[in-house]
Amino acid sequence: MKKSILILTSYPDPHIDRVLEILNKNGKNSIALYANMFGKNQYVEYNPKENEPLTFVLRVKKYTLNDFSGLWFRKPHLWLESEDQHDHDPDKMMSIMYKRNEIIAMFSRGIMNEAQKKGIFIINSIDLLMLSSNKLDQLNTANKLGFSIPETLISADYDSLLSFISNHDGKAVIKNIVTSQIRYGKYSRLFFTIPITKNKFVNYHKLKPIDYPLFLQEEIEKKIELRITIIGKKVFATALDSQSTKLGKTDWRREIPENIKHSVYILPIEIEKGCLDLLRHYHLQFGTIDMAVTPEGKYVFFELNPNGQYLWIENLTKQPLSKAIAELLMNPEENKLV
Repeated sequence: MKKSILILTSYPDPHIDRVLEILNKNGKNSIALYANMFGKNQYVEYNPKENEPLTFVLRVKKYTLNDFSGLWFRKPHLWLESEDQHDHDPDKMMSIMYKRNEIIAMFSRGIMNEAQKKGIFIINSIDLLMLSSNKLDQLNTANKLGFSIPETLISADYDSLLSFISNHDGKAVIKNIVTSQIRYGKYSRLFFTIPITKNKFVNYHKLKPIDYPLFLQEEIEKKIELRITIIGKKVFATALDSQSTKLGKTDWRREIPENIKHSVYILPIEIEKGCLDLLRHYHLQFGTIDMAVTPEGKYVFFELNPNGQYLWIENLTKQPLSKAIAELLMNPEENKLV
């Protein structure tokens, strides 16, 4: 029997739309299961007592994992929006959202575990996504692989933090240790990398004690920034001229992508090899890496996103990223990295 591709995500997801189109054009049946659409013509059911397999129902038709040869877990954080947001009652809303997300996470893990047992090809499992998302481990691993990394301090000690800033000409940048995006129902906020000076630090913490670890790095002077997208064995590097923008000099995400010049970039062989080795270390089939090139030509590693966005890169540079994803799902033995 001809097997299909299963994609787990949340609606809407334009990344998925383009990949589904390519898969279908190549005669590969594919199914998108939208976690936030459960109860609307699709659901998952499981009866362990009857020893029945995990079943997906999509528009009346039933599927089990035996119907699939590949699985792509596109969105690891399946934040669901309540139809009744209960904006007037945040506690009730958070309770509903938490319960729904916990249930979806449980089913997602169950799907992944069963798929791994059956030897189904996966981009990327939840456990690997969580392991590789640890920024502290990323920096440590990148350093061991030979990448240059910014001088870094993570501490809740005032004197240590002040000394770090002072030792870097009185300025540094402060970053988020974990996710940079916080969601609350239909609302979300993105926290950017921001510059911090000695005076700002001292004045701010005169009144506010440090009650959690802060993530400080030296401020890297950038000629260009790089967004490196790795799909299986294929490496697609893009240069972002963030320093020519008004808002994106410290963090390019502050700027509208169309306002940043994007261009295809050829990596030095040793940098490309290091990027592939980093994904191999975490057993990932897909990931995006953020780096910078200094005016002196030094390549500096910032972070790895094991489930990063890439569609805007494809739209602006015409690099065939969606095609590479589709090819990896259709022919994993030929295209997989690990």
